[in-house]
Formats: sequence, structure tokens, C-alpha cells
Amino acid sequence: MSQKQLTGKQSDFLKIVVATAARGDLESTREFVDNKPEWIHTVGSHGRTMLWESAYRGKQEVVQFLVEQGADVNICGCHYTPHLVEISPYCAAQLAGRHDVAAYLLENGATVDIHSAAYLGDLPVVDKLLNSEPSWLNHGHWQHHMRAGKPHNFCLAEAPWATPLGYALAGQQKTVAEFLIQRGAEVTLHSKQLLGFCVSRDRADLAELLLRHGADASQAPVVSIERPEISALLLAYGVAPADLNAKNRMGWPPLVYACRGDKGENPNKVRRLISLGADVGCATIKAKPLSIVRLKPVLFK
Repeated sequence: MSQKQLTGKQSDFLKIVVATAARGDLESTREFVDNKPEWIHTVGSHGRTMLWESAYRGKQEVVQFLVEQGADVNICGCHYTPHLVEISPYCAAQLAGRHDVAAYLLENGATVDIHSAAYLGDLPVVDKLLNSEPSWLNHGHWQHHMRAGKPHNFCLAEAPWATPLGYALAGQQKTVAEFLIQRGAEVTLHSKQLLGFCVSRDRADLAELLLRHGADASQAPVVSIERPEISALLLAYGVAPADLNAKNRMGWPPLVYACRGDKGENPNKVRRLISLGADVGCATIKAKPLSIVRLKPVLFK
């Protein structure tokens, strides 16, 4: 039955096969693997495999089946927005609170490297690993990248910025980040990516830590004054906040975007944008003025 769902497109792997493993559908997963064993080792967007996704979702029966079929227990992947960097199946399971799955993976060949330990905030392990191999301090963890012109074809590529410090910041582990900086972790060279993690997490305290230790503030993403703490911090280092009425890459000013019906009701955000000086007459992507009628339920509620 599961085979009938397949369309023959490359997108079948993530949309159907990996999704089946993520749901914990063992019978259909077996069927997919029986018909196409190479799917066990196929890598999708951001490094996601059948094993990675099932481990992240805590589907132990599927995880066990895939491991028994020879799936790589250490290949890393991620969903970019929540994770920012690629993490191992063990790390993904542990992060999601799937401790039984994480323990099973450890029993079956998974390793806890310095990047996983940094991401999870395991300072004793980070310290132990650094003492055994100091060169890991600034070692970049490889990440999957899309091959040029091939939207569903991914390969591993060097990522010098993906250091243990980068992983600690992506995982919001301030104590580990401070420890790594004290040990001499590179900050300035990777300012763009490291500050980007802090902005993505809206962690002004982590950004301030980096800036105090040599990060180049000019490499930080432009931040809106909607985020007062981190925008004020960057302004103190000479980086002005984003224009509140500037259009995003899709042509939408923040206020217009917040008022879109397909984005849900955002009255508090709309009020805040207006209080900060957003122009209620700004133009949309179609060059039509923002209708005050649309704002009336919010403004006069």
C-alpha cells in the first residue's frame, strides 16, 4: 500500500519515505526498504535520513529496524529553523527528550563528539574531549550543502564556522560558550555565523559575550527595533537597526505582513509596530496603500 503513494519524483524520499519513518509506521518503512534498500543510506535536505528523523521523533521500533539494516547511526542532519546546525541522531533524540532512543543509539555505535556535547550543554564531556584532543577547539563540523543546479542532491562540505563554540551558541548553552572562549575558541573569524546564531535565538546575552571577546558587530544580521534588547546592544556597537518600513525580500513591509489574513491575527504585534513608528500608509508588494479599514479592528478594539 505504501508503494502506491510514490510519484517517482526525487521529493518522494523526504515527503513520503522519511515522513513514514518519522510517524513510526514500521510496516510501511519495511516495505520501502525491502523495495529500495538504498533508501537506508539516502540523505535528504540538511542531511536528514530515515534514521535521523525517526530518532528525532522517538520512534524506537523504526530506529531499531533501520539500525539492524545497517543505517549510519552517526550521520548528522537537522531541521534548520529549530536546530541551526546539523546534529547526530543521538543528539537529536536527546534534545527532544527521547532518552530511550538516545540510549539505544549509544549501545549501537553512536558516539558523543565535542559538537554534540557542546550543543547539549554537557560541559564535563566538552572539557574531557578537549583535554584529550586540544585541536578540536576550533574544528569545524561538516554540513550538508545542495549541489549547484540539483535541488534534491546534497553533499557534505567543510564548514569552518561550525566549531564547538558555534554549536554551543546554536544550542543556547552559555556556560559551555564561556568555557570554550576561555579556552581560546576563535570568535572574530566567524563573527557572521556566530552572531547570526545569537540573533536567530534572540539571545542578546550570548551576542554580548561574543562582542566582548572580539566579534565584529558589523557582521551581525540587521535586527529590527521590534527586538529592543538585541537591537540596542548592536546599536551600542555601531550597528543601526533595520528600517521599520523596509520591505523584506518578498516585498512586504513588517506592518503589512503582520496584517495579512493568511498569517493569523496579530493585534499585539500590529500595535507594537505602530507604536514604534511603522507607517500605516506604507505600500504592499502590489503598490497599494495599506488600508486603514484592515487596521480598524486592531486600532480601535
